[in-house]
Amino acid sequence: MVFVRRSSRIDHPFIELSLFKLPLIKIGGISIIVSYMVTYSTMVVIPFYLTGILRTSTSFAGILLMMYPLFMAITGPISGNLADRFGSKKVVIIGLTFMLLSLAGLSFITPMTNTWKVATLLCLLGLAMGVLTSPNYTLMIGQVSQGLLGTISSAIALLRNLGIRNCFWRNIYEFMGRWINN
Repeated sequence: MVFVRRSSRIDHPFIELSLFKLPLIKIGGISIIVSYMVTYSTMVVIPFYLTGILRTSTSFAGILLMMYPLFMAITGPISGNLADRFGSKKVVIIGLTFMLLSLAGLSFITPMTNTWKVATLLCLLGLAMGVLTSPNYTLMIGQVSQGLLGTISSAIALLRNLGIRNCFWRNIYEFMGRWINN
């Protein structure tokens, strides 16, 4: 709150908060925070599930965890091309749909879940982030003038880091504390 108040009163704020009055920037910013929070939360919790619950080896768990960044790296450039051809909004919606499907699937994993199902869901999550990220950034950047490109780019980086920070706060202080105490 102090940051917001101070930013609105000074001539050259750290981040131009008036940008977030624009609907596509506000929605895009929320989707950045939430998507990074849920994907990083998944990537923090899943190794404990794989090694502690499913009793996979750490090397096999590491290979399974590589599915997420691999699929994200493959689909990122493809989604950028699709966004150029069909429009960023459509591609963002597809990315969010894939994310919802992967997270819904991951929410139903049990001690009896096959490791390949977990690997498939991690692939789908990586695909979702790859499809979502570039078009979402493009939508946000396209809402500002040439003179604010640096500002919106730094705001996107800040929002991404807020999502990651929120993930680690939640996982370290809540999940890990409970898991260690039980």
